[in-house]
Amino acid sequence: MLLELLQRDVRIYYQPPPFVHSKLLVVDGHYALIGSANIDPRSLRLNFELTVEVYDSRFADELHRHFQAVRTRSSAVTLEDVNRLSLATRLVDSVAWLFSPYL
Repeated sequence: MLLELLQRDVRIYYQPPPFVHSKLLVVDGHYALIGSANIDPRSLRLNFELTVEVYDSRFADELHRHFQAVRTRSSAVTLEDVNRLSLATRLVDSVAWLFSPYL
């Protein structure tokens, strides 16, 4: 899926440690969606994870500044990075993807 996103000009960044499970979406500086849920049936129905919608320009702007600061410390993933993955890594990733609904 990473390859498909990059082929469609989606910019992807890996955040440095520690691992962060939270999700953040800021739209046009007015709307924010914050939470832990992945947008999939398992997170939304089985794991009891939540998201919160916030309609507040000041708060959305603060979150956007936070996101920009984290992105400056993160490393961009490129198509070249994905294409350089070994065959073994690609096979492991493909097998893991098959079991992703159960993980």
